[in-house]
Amino acid sequence: MRLTEWCVSATLGHAPAFFKDSEALLTYARYNIVSLAEQTQEKSPELTVVFRQYFNNTREIFSLTIAGQKMYMITSPRDMAVVYKHAETLTFDGFIKDMYTQFGMSAAGISKMFGQMASGDYQQHAHLGTGVQREQLHPGQNFDQLMGVYLRHIERQMDSTKLPDGCLVLDSGGEKVFQLRKWCASVLGSASAEAFFGKALLELDPNLLEDFHKFDCQSWKLLYQYPRMFAKPMFEAMERGTRTYTRYFQLPIEERSDACHYMKTVEVKQRRAGMTDRDIAIAGQMFFWA
Repeated sequence: MRLTEWCVSATLGHAPAFFKDSEALLTYARYNIVSLAEQTQEKSPELTVVFRQYFNNTREIFSLTIAGQKMYMITSPRDMAVVYKHAETLTFDGFIKDMYTQFGMSAAGISKMFGQMASGDYQQHAHLGTGVQREQLHPGQNFDQLMGVYLRHIERQMDSTKLPDGCLVLDSGGEKVFQLRKWCASVLGSASAEAFFGKALLELDPNLLEDFHKFDCQSWKLLYQYPRMFAKPMFEAMERGTRTYTRYFQLPIEERSDACHYMKTVEVKQRRAGMTDRDIAIAGQMFFWA
């Protein structure tokens, strides 16, 4: 990164989004908080709250300097709306490339994701998803089909005789007690997998969601680029998932024709660009995680 470039970090659920060359668009409090290594151990979600309270909960944008790199933290919905409206100047590209690398996508695959698409397409592949997501999630046939699968799956799981494994704590005297967090993770995860990828994904690997949750619980280590030796369980769970997603995208199209509009459309564009099954799988895996 050039010294003239700036990094901005916005709290976007799982991932900070890194932007460059955008300082003029931001009004921020100039504070530096250094040496966060000890605090970040298993406390990443709580740190945003700590920092907000440190600045009297004003929701003003503030900066952190970590290992010599300045990042701006955005927690206000108003400021986030401004960020999304300036997608051309506040680009996610640097962060997305880093995440693709961390997930194991090849350099050639990343290059193709950020190269211009084939004749007739004007977007980069990495930016294609935004438009296709709108097609998928705006009211209409695509949205209705997605939500139909999602809600029917959840409705089936509401039957207490079919609780996912590991959720039931007590079954006595007609009373069933189960762990709500595990139930939600299992049911919503499987509903999302079926709604976006169809039934074939979990049929290939019924343990995929278990590996996903193992990875997800420690995925903050991926964001902080922990070496593999310090995050071995996370990387192993992620790589098992990558193998399953790769097998999924190697299946004939007719065996996964119940995938949603978004997955089908993006895959066609990626294959047109010459991306490998593994790189396409990593893009799909990262989409499911994010």
